[in-house]
Amino acid sequence: MNGRLKECAAALLLALSSLPARAGGRIAVTYITPPLNVPSMVEKRLGLFAKHFGQPVEYVVLRNGPEQAHALAAGDVQFLPAAGSTNVFLSAASGAPFRILGIFARSPRSFKILAPKDSPLARPEDLRGRTVAGPRGTILHELLALWLAEAGMTVKDVEFVSMNVPAAAAALAAGRVDAALVTGVPAWRMARDGYTVLRDGDGLVGGEVLSVTTEAMLRDHPDLVEKFLAARRETLRWIADHRGEAVRIAAEELDLSREDVEAQLPLYDFSMEITPADAAGLQRTVDFMAAQGMMERAVDVRSLFAAPRP
Repeated sequence: MNGRLKECAAALLLALSSLPARAGGRIAVTYITPPLNVPSMVEKRLGLFAKHFGQPVEYVVLRNGPEQAHALAAGDVQFLPAAGSTNVFLSAASGAPFRILGIFARSPRSFKILAPKDSPLARPEDLRGRTVAGPRGTILHELLALWLAEAGMTVKDVEFVSMNVPAAAAALAAGRVDAALVTGVPAWRMARDGYTVLRDGDGLVGGEVLSVTTEAMLRDHPDLVEKFLAARRETLRWIADHRGEAVRIAAEELDLSREDVEAQLPLYDFSMEITPADAAGLQRTVDFMAAQGMMERAVDVRSLFAAPRP
C-alpha cells in the first residue's frame, strides 16, 4: 500500500480510537452535488432530512473521499448519503466500522475512456504503450483494467499516469496524453464536443455510489437510521412525481441548463435497493483494489451491508 493510502488509514484508525460518534443531539450529513446527485439536491431544497429527523440537519460539504470517510469515522457527520465505493472499501479494510445502507446511484455509462477528437484509437490493443491518465484505484481505473483484459492486456501494458478527473480531462484536451479516464459532467461535455469515447462502463462496471453510516449508529440509534432511509425514499418518490421541478433544482445547483441536466439524467439510476448484481459488482471492485495493492486485505462486501442482502 502506498504512502498516501497508509496516511489515510492511520488517520482513520486514530479517529476511530479517540472520537465518539455524536448522535442524538446534532445530526450532520455530507452534501455532495457532482457529478449529478439529483436526490441530494432535491432533499436539501425540500428539507426532507429535517422533516423526518424532527430537527435541523447540518450539511457538510466534503468533496474529497478520504475526508468524507474521516468525518464519518470521527463522528463529525452521522451519514454519508453519497459516498464513492472505493473510499468506503478502503476505509473498511483499514478497520473503520462502516455499514452500507443502500445504493445512492449507479451510472456505469457516465464512466468513460476518452481519446482525442478523430482519434485512430478504437480497440484495447491500440492503447499498448500509450499514455493514459486517470485516478488510480477508482472505478475508472477498474474500467481501464477490465477493457484492456478483453485483449489479454493489463494496465502495465500502457503508460498509466495517476491524476484526478479534472487534471486528466485537461491533459487530454492539451494533447499531453493519448487517453483519459473521465466521469461526470466533464466526461459528458467532452463526449458531446466530439472527443472519442473508446469505452464506457456499461457491462463492465456498475459505477455504484453508496449511502453509508457506522455500526455504532445502527446499534445505538436505529430510529435515526430508519428516518434517514425514509427521507431517502420520500426524495425518490418526489423526483418521480415532479421530474421537471427536480431538473430545475439540479440545473440551479450545478449552474447547468435544464437541457444539459435532461441529457445526462438517463445515465443515472437512483434506486436504493442493493441487488444481487450490485453485490457481485461491488465485490469485484474490492477484489480489484486488493489486486492493485490499494488495500492490505480484501473485505467481504456482504459483511458491510446493514441488513442481510443477496
